Amino acid sequence: LSSGWLVAMYFGSSFFGQCGPNATTFLIPAEVFPTEKRTMCHGISASAGKVGALLAAIFFNYAEETDLFLISGYSSFAAFV
Repeated sequence: LSSGWLVAMYFGSSFFGQCGPNATTFLIPAEVFPTEKRTMCHGISASAGKVGALLAAIFFNYAEETDLFLISGYSSFAAFV
């Protein structure tokens, strides 16, 4: 494959990989929360996601490899359910 084709495949996979999750970050709160409280609830949702990411990064730093493997598996199963 040429380098141009690989770059096009990378951009395409990046676009479709981020289009859904990034769009739902803004679309779901706009539909779920009432109009009067939408900005406050959207801010709370965004900050909760950022705090969760921070705690996961800190926790993963101290967890052992086997624990990370199990945590990833259980998290994937919980997301599936």
